[in-house]
Amino acid sequence: MPLFYSTFVPGLEEPTQRLFQWDMPGCSIEKVLSGAVQYRRKGALKAPPSWLNNTFLSLTTFARLDKNPLQEMVRIADTRGIDADTLTDYLPPEATTFRALFMENGAVAHVGPKTLERAETMLTIFSGLTVDRAHPDVEFWFIYRPEGCGFLLLRLTGHTRGKNPEPGEVRADIASYLCRLCDPLPGMTLLVPSAGHGAIPSAALEYPFEKIVVCENAPRAVQELNARFAACPQVSPLLCAAPALPGLPGGAADRMIAFLQPEEAGKAEISAYYLEFLASARRCLKKGGRLVMLCPDTKEALSAVRSTLTLADFYEVVTAGRKLALVVCEK
Repeated sequence: MPLFYSTFVPGLEEPTQRLFQWDMPGCSIEKVLSGAVQYRRKGALKAPPSWLNNTFLSLTTFARLDKNPLQEMVRIADTRGIDADTLTDYLPPEATTFRALFMENGAVAHVGPKTLERAETMLTIFSGLTVDRAHPDVEFWFIYRPEGCGFLLLRLTGHTRGKNPEPGEVRADIASYLCRLCDPLPGMTLLVPSAGHGAIPSAALEYPFEKIVVCENAPRAVQELNARFAACPQVSPLLCAAPALPGLPGGAADRMIAFLQPEEAGKAEISAYYLEFLASARRCLKKGGRLVMLCPDTKEALSAVRSTLTLADFYEVVTAGRKLALVVCEK
């Protein structure tokens, strides 16, 4: 069976294993790393779920390499070869060019010209493609992980929409992960306070919500949301500000997803913000409802949750170099 490698938000290793069981039947996980999972699948890999970030075909793996790991990976792959038959099965039929990229311990890395030339020559022989470093059809990645293991990968998918989000937004894959964690079911109403430019409601359209209510605190922001979702009758933008969420009736939503970023203030003010928001969330949620909240203030957020709702899950995640709290709570 082919071996695959997908990435996700670091810190979500435990729920990712659960989601694999539910959303990717036929997959068998072989290794879970920080923000990545290696797995096999019977048959062809269909489009991976949108809560994954990048997905690759694994061509070969490497054990711990203590010195010059990227150079050693190229030498080993060139010496022992790769799974060329599986590579051929997964190359896009229209692909004619490639480039080789390198990553070490989570950062894009550069190698010397001799190592790069050796990697490109080997990949040309195995793939039948030619090198185009500027505008390639496909990418091969040599990745050496902080855990002390390496991979030679062919990139299969990667999100383009929402990859570089507006300030205050989340990436498309993170927005989809938040939607998946709220356990969406057909007929439910989702409430998204502080919707920003609409990354979360856009992701929610892939899930079976009957209605998606999105809130912003400025008329112009609501106008922009109305324009963006004009063709989506299930999305209803409202002028309504967090943390109080005035005007929303009690029991208005089955699920809530919030990406909160309180303004810079003292701890007392931040704690008061979370207490007010979570009291509003408790009012707006139906009995048994669920809130998924992403925020930067772990201690203050958890303290407020424990005094208003029932904490179901908590994860510390890392995105764009920032540590954030991901809190799942229920009414």
